[in-house]
Amino acid sequence: MAKRAGQAITIAILVLVANQCFASNYTSAPWYKCAGEYLQAGDALTHNDLDQQGRLPEDYGRLEQARRNLVNSLPPDEEAIEKLLASSVQHDRQVGLTIVSVQGVGWKAFLRKSPVLFGSQTDLATRAMIYSCLRASNQDIFVAVEDEFVGLLTRETDLFLLGTNLFLLTRLSNEKKTVDAFVALLKRPDEKINKIILQILDSDRIPPSVQKKV
Repeated sequence: MAKRAGQAITIAILVLVANQCFASNYTSAPWYKCAGEYLQAGDALTHNDLDQQGRLPEDYGRLEQARRNLVNSLPPDEEAIEKLLASSVQHDRQVGLTIVSVQGVGWKAFLRKSPVLFGSQTDLATRAMIYSCLRASNQDIFVAVEDEFVGLLTRETDLFLLGTNLFLLTRLSNEKKTVDAFVALLKRPDEKINKIILQILDSDRIPPSVQKKV
């Protein structure tokens, strides 16, 4: 029994290492570099503090150029994207999600790996890219992962990510799910979160029928 357990652990470790090595082999690919530049540009834009506001036009320009470069690069195949999304390396996962979001390919891989991607231990940058994928997805893809999305959003702790993605709740497959999600969010004991939710609820992006029921 102990020998079998040891063999199982060894196999698991080898699979993990293989996934890491497989993903890291892509780092020289043009699409990988372009996706990395896009992530860096987005990170620079997000982290601009008040005394750097003068750099915003420059940073937006850099982000748009990085997006164009990625759109114009030859995308990886589905297998490569799935390997990236399954990688234990955070940057690989983010690159995979960037490919899905910006280049619009790899949606089957995104669906297959969604249980892991939407997990409770997902880091901030990866969550941001997941939301980006959801905003870019068609309705069929969105509905396929809507329960995972609601779970992710109702756990969200970053106020910016929460505020910019609450409107996605209106894409849920039925109005009851939308109302229930808003109600669940409002039950969180956080005044800042509640303030953001109420502001979004009062906006014209939320259907009046939902506003009345929440």
